Amino acid sequence: MKSSKRAATENNRGISGHMYTLHQRLFHALSLGTRVYDGKESKWQCTDIEIQRHVIRSIASFLDCISGDTLQHPLVKDSLADIVGAIVWILQNKSKAILSMATNVVVNLINVIPNSLLQSYLSDMVHPLSSLLLSHQVDVSISCATALNMIFSNLSMRGEKKVWDILIETETVSRIVSGIWEFSDGVMPIEYFQEMTSLLSAILHRWPASRYNVWNDAKLLEVLEAMCVKPDFSVKVAVLKLYCTIALCGNGAKKLLGKGESLLQIMVLCMGRSHPLSVRTEGFRLAQCLAKNEEGCLKMMSLCCEPIVKAIIDGMTGWTSHSGKIANDQMSLLVEACHLALISRWAGEHHDFLWQQGIDRVLLNLLLNDFQDEPPQKLLSPEEQLSIAQEGLKVNFLLGLRPYVWDILGWLAIHCREDFNPNMHGRERRIDILIACACISFMDSIRKGHQICQNDIADTFRSEAASRAVMMMIYSPCKYIASKARFILYEILRPASKKYLKRLLHMLNNTPSEDNFGMPNMLQTSINLVALVCYSGIPYYQSDIVKNGGIQALMDLIWWCLRNDIHIGRWSLAPHLHNILSERTCCWVCKEDWEGNNILLFYGLWGLAELMHSGSSRNNVEIFGGQLDYTEAEFVSTLQEICSDSTSPGIKWDIVLEAKATESICWRCNVCSKSVPHMHCHKVVLWSSCDYLRALFQSGMLESNSQTIKVPVSWEAMVRLVNWCYTDELPIPPSGCLWDNMDSEERLSVLQPYLELCWLAEFWFLEEVQNISYKVIVSCLDSARHLSIKIIKIAADLSLWKLVEVTANFLAPLYRQLCQSGDLEALDEEVIDMIRTTSVRLSQEG
Repeated sequence: MKSSKRAATENNRGISGHMYTLHQRLFHALSLGTRVYDGKESKWQCTDIEIQRHVIRSIASFLDCISGDTLQHPLVKDSLADIVGAIVWILQNKSKAILSMATNVVVNLINVIPNSLLQSYLSDMVHPLSSLLLSHQVDVSISCATALNMIFSNLSMRGEKKVWDILIETETVSRIVSGIWEFSDGVMPIEYFQEMTSLLSAILHRWPASRYNVWNDAKLLEVLEAMCVKPDFSVKVAVLKLYCTIALCGNGAKKLLGKGESLLQIMVLCMGRSHPLSVRTEGFRLAQCLAKNEEGCLKMMSLCCEPIVKAIIDGMTGWTSHSGKIANDQMSLLVEACHLALISRWAGEHHDFLWQQGIDRVLLNLLLNDFQDEPPQKLLSPEEQLSIAQEGLKVNFLLGLRPYVWDILGWLAIHCREDFNPNMHGRERRIDILIACACISFMDSIRKGHQICQNDIADTFRSEAASRAVMMMIYSPCKYIASKARFILYEILRPASKKYLKRLLHMLNNTPSEDNFGMPNMLQTSINLVALVCYSGIPYYQSDIVKNGGIQALMDLIWWCLRNDIHIGRWSLAPHLHNILSERTCCWVCKEDWEGNNILLFYGLWGLAELMHSGSSRNNVEIFGGQLDYTEAEFVSTLQEICSDSTSPGIKWDIVLEAKATESICWRCNVCSKSVPHMHCHKVVLWSSCDYLRALFQSGMLESNSQTIKVPVSWEAMVRLVNWCYTDELPIPPSGCLWDNMDSEERLSVLQPYLELCWLAEFWFLEEVQNISYKVIVSCLDSARHLSIKIIKIAADLSLWKLVEVTANFLAPLYRQLCQSGDLEALDEEVIDMIRTTSVRLSQEG
């Protein structure tokens, strides 16, 4: 502290006499201790309990007198180093008589002092507080947990590494887990559980490395599951928050999903209307974490699909507005429910349940606040539909939720079945008005053009989502939605369609340079491309696009993207997809977005494909005429590379690969009506990846023109084969603890697809696939010799004699035991003779 009279005079300006007096008392109390200099750092020390108590009381009194007017006063700032130094020493001294008072002062200190002033001192307090988490004084443990939670909430990213090292040194995570275990014995107050759980959540959120020891602790998960059914709502919130941070790790999410329906039923119950909004919000956030990728979503849906969909619908409808406004806590819940509804981006049975639960009515109510759902038999003309949509959108109700609405609508359209008929379900009127709303919003984005980027970036983001929804409806597999969207968009565009089309092409021709290609240009270019793709989907406008140089504009943009190696995922253009749960994930395997990692290239190729297949363009060869930079052959080669590098599920000009039918698979496809396991793939990818298929496509035989190729292997094997065609990588089986804990049948089911691929690769000339599959099988045999009998039988049946020979080597040392057990009786005599011969040779070699 400054002690000179001049410094004191300067510091005392602007404070009350009472505050000055308390500061002087604090100064004198601290002077009773001593300073020890360790290098450049000075530390306050005093082992006398009474002096420590006097100092803590003086600090508490001084903090109590600090108010909003004096928070930034120099006197406060200059006192912090001494205050923190004394507190740290007292905590490290661990005098039971004073710990309770000292830890309460720490909590008050963090509450009172602005984070900007306290930031540099936060890490100094972490070590002593962590060391006291398992104090025999429960109130001390609670105060320490509270203080640490506040510290982690205020900690800057710069200080994270230093604090994590301290947490490792003090084994803080293990201490907290042990504390939660102790609570389960029933001797601790509920506040203890809440603070410990909350602190563990804060650590797991900030430091991914802390997650493994938590999600891998079976006893802890049992305690949490037991606590989540308790009637105390604050406990439910604490547990759900901890589950969320566990699920930030992909492996942690799998662990939670592995608990089956029990956990999901608790989660769905917490999402229901019988719980407070805070509990429901945390339930929705947990569901989002568990469904972060397609695998997690489908697993969750397989266990609890209908209840989760009902909870989503409830969350999106249980709000009330006053003067067009919704209370903050209701809005938070509504946002989380809408975010979870984005699981519609993946195909699955949840789409059927969303329609059954009236998702069309829900989306309309979020767009048009006073929408009146009249009897379905009352049909509306297109003009009436557009009028209702136009008037409703003018109110600008819940603008922040519109990107969610457009995305959900687009996903519903793109995954809708071909034969979906809204007439049969009484939802034709609602769907028509939804389509009209999206088309009107799309039209507004075209009308405003480049001005929207300069005037309102939030409006531009909404325009992007609306335009994309219209595009997905125009190209929906559902005949009703696609034809209706094309008709309504045509009607809206007709009065000024040519003017808007010329503006679009003009803007696309002005390709931005790499230097000025920032967010506004990127966003607007994306919207313009989507608009052109929508135009291209309406036959009436295709010839106008070609005549006005649309193909050339698309080709130029495509090559500009390729030359400059532009990679822009939709994630960059859609801020509503981001939340605090998506920022610090680990161990998640997420496929590319629907459009892939370059939406400009994706949209450009989509529009070009539509125009080249439309018949409106002249001879396709002329498209490449006069272009020095590329030829038709180079373009096709580039397409092969693009498709091979992408695993995105976006729109494809498909050929179908059909696997062997399997009784255990109940198959439904959201793209076509085939009822057997199959995949829709790019023909160009298969062409470039497999010599056998290339020869088949070029042969001129009947199969070369078929849209379906039958692949004589199981679904599991075919999935791995297609993955290799697209990524040049063959997925490998689990290893380590996962493999070690599988039983024999599970291990055999894992290896079966690789045996099939070994066999298929011989006929399809896939040498690399065969080599990888062979190595996978052999490496697994080395750690599971008891599988060798079953493997050698399958290999022999498939005439994989190289594998038979290797497996015989594994079995040879056990030949006598196998004879006595009768295990060899399932094998052909030729195979038994190979094992016998190898056994004799090995015994002779000693």
